[in-house]
Amino acid sequence: MNKIAFSILALLATGPGNAYAGASLATEAFGTDSIADFELKDVVVTDQSGKNSAKHHVGSNYQLTSRETEALQVSTFKNLSAHVPNFYIPDYGSHTTSSIYVRGIGSRMNESSIGFYVDGIPLQNKSSFDFDLYDIANISIGIGPQGTLYGRNSIGGVVDISTVDESTFTKSPRYGFQLSHGNHNSISERLTYQIGTEKTGVRVSGHYDRNDGWFQNTYDREKNKYQSAGGRIHLHWNPDETWRMRLNVSYDHLNEQAYPYENLSTGKINYDGDGSYLRNFLFSGLNIEKRLNQHHRLSSSTGYQYMDDRMNIDQDFTEQSLLTLSEHQHQHSFTEELTFRSILRKYNQTSGLFLFHNNNHINSPMTMGRYGIEHLIEENINSALARNPSPYAPDQILIDNGSLFFPGMFQLTQSGISLYHQSSVTLLGKLTLTAGLRAEYERTGIDYNTSSSLQTHVYMSMPRTMVIPTDSTYLIVGECHRNIWQLLPKVSVKYTFNKNLNIYANVSKGYKAGGYNFTMMSSILQAQMQNQKTGDVEGTIYYKPEYLWNYEVGFHSQIIQKKLFVDASVFYIDDRNQQLPTSSSNGSRMITNAERVSSCGLETSIRILPYENLSFAIHYGFTHSDFRQFEENGISYRGKTVPFAPQQTLSLAGTYELPIKNCKHLSAIRFSTDWTAMGKIYWNEENTRSQNFYGLLNGSITLVQGDYSLSGWVRNATDSDYKTFYFESIGNEFAQRGMPITFGATFRKEL
Repeated sequence: MNKIAFSILALLATGPGNAYAGASLATEAFGTDSIADFELKDVVVTDQSGKNSAKHHVGSNYQLTSRETEALQVSTFKNLSAHVPNFYIPDYGSHTTSSIYVRGIGSRMNESSIGFYVDGIPLQNKSSFDFDLYDIANISIGIGPQGTLYGRNSIGGVVDISTVDESTFTKSPRYGFQLSHGNHNSISERLTYQIGTEKTGVRVSGHYDRNDGWFQNTYDREKNKYQSAGGRIHLHWNPDETWRMRLNVSYDHLNEQAYPYENLSTGKINYDGDGSYLRNFLFSGLNIEKRLNQHHRLSSSTGYQYMDDRMNIDQDFTEQSLLTLSEHQHQHSFTEELTFRSILRKYNQTSGLFLFHNNNHINSPMTMGRYGIEHLIEENINSALARNPSPYAPDQILIDNGSLFFPGMFQLTQSGISLYHQSSVTLLGKLTLTAGLRAEYERTGIDYNTSSSLQTHVYMSMPRTMVIPTDSTYLIVGECHRNIWQLLPKVSVKYTFNKNLNIYANVSKGYKAGGYNFTMMSSILQAQMQNQKTGDVEGTIYYKPEYLWNYEVGFHSQIIQKKLFVDASVFYIDDRNQQLPTSSSNGSRMITNAERVSSCGLETSIRILPYENLSFAIHYGFTHSDFRQFEENGISYRGKTVPFAPQQTLSLAGTYELPIKNCKHLSAIRFSTDWTAMGKIYWNEENTRSQNFYGLLNGSITLVQGDYSLSGWVRNATDSDYKTFYFESIGNEFAQRGMPITFGATFRKEL
């Protein structure tokens, strides 16, 4: 891999820095119209119509159109890995965990490190991030902290998805569909219908997806099959030139057999517990904008989300009856954002008020089987008795329970309010200064109620031989909360030499809320059973907020007019209290804070259009992220690489459209191929387990006739063997294998 990295770095030696802005990620895949009018400028995240600029960001930014997601086979959000430099979304074996890693920043548990927006409304639970990307207009991705413009937890960046381009509406009804079939009996169906004009219109779409699974649990012969279905409705009404109103409502249902984790010592997936995930998700957003005059606009974005999901998981992932967990969530989320914008020739400003409230009821019972009772509790108790003999202490304690049930009832609440402002002023027509500040208040709390009972026989030889049956009940009930204030500043400078070159530098602070490890309650109960000191419950389960400073310098350039575009940046991140996923002694998941982490690296995007209908793209990212201060269980990890985030990402993509003349049944043939690669990825803090650099080759050939097309496609064409996830549980090592070769055909009618 070093040779590949050095080759890319040599290619970048013609210019300083890194970042991408302005144009689309790989250009409009099969044409050059969008490039003809290309001009270097800040990325502008737009509203759904693509006409009214909403939020300006100087820095590393990327955009994909619907045509590009089709060419790159981006059917789910995880397929975006490496197509954006230093952007990685691993597959953890289910749709419930959608962790995004950017520049070494991320976490697979609890809060996301990336803000995720759909039609201007933030998703409040990252368990809802992994959905099928059907019927979308474009995807915008901003890298680096975005707090002065976006909502909470945008410490690593923001993803903003627009589902509808209202300029496509006509008075005549229009419809489109997609039918796809692949190996492992994978089926994908899409249907879209719209009617109306840019002034008033309705768009309805739906999808159905399923497959029979790729990996089999040898214990029960079940594969990790899944099916999902859902629909979306978009309504827009623009009564006059000053008012714009949009309503979007979507619903998705997903049911899957999940967590096909392979035991590395046996090379098999073999566990006795249920591994499944069920999710129902309702999303709604109302956007209203009032144009006060030519230069000033006031807008409101109101969102409501409801998620009902259930996870069943075997926590030990062995054929023994140790631990199983069921987690059932009911979450209601409300958001409201009011924004005032001024757009002038030399001055732009955005001011806003953001409010949110999340109420999540969680029923999370854990069950310990007989084997677990004997090896996790009984052995520990009797070992402690043997190490500390006493004349009046028991000689032995035997537990009679056939299983132990740890009920867990939790209510997590989060509420917050933020005020933000960002101003940009242009001096002498070339120098642009931007400054912003976000003031954020958040209150987070938890109500908890968990308990368990033990039926035991206590054996004593002193003062006389006795066998004493005892029943013990252990209970943890209470509540706790934290109030947090944060100020998030940002300053940037951009200098525009001409329409072909600009350079920039920015400094920004990012912040990610703290929270509670409610999954640790069973560990606290077990400690009580073993007569261990448990300490303060809140102090045990609370993890601190994470915050960082991001420093970045970069440039955007058009080296050869309409032929060669190079964007690049370098960055340094000083991260404090990074939230790391770890496991307790009984296998419970939890978050731990690493006191200090530093990350540095570079990013570049190169786009080449040598001929009409032919384009190439190279996207490369390098991140070195290590612990500066982190100690756990008396072990210092200073100098070790932060786990889970890849050190390098690379994407090579090419597209070509061959026009076919004088043929009644065929107008063009499209060829698309891409190679995405990432690594090295360390899996643990000790850096003793890792995934080396690996690559995936994908491609498609499409026959086109008017609005109709037929494609043959393949992903991971070389059937590369790789791991996407590693963890340890109760002394065993497990991993999630990456997707094997998949192939199929798709028949499509464009809207």
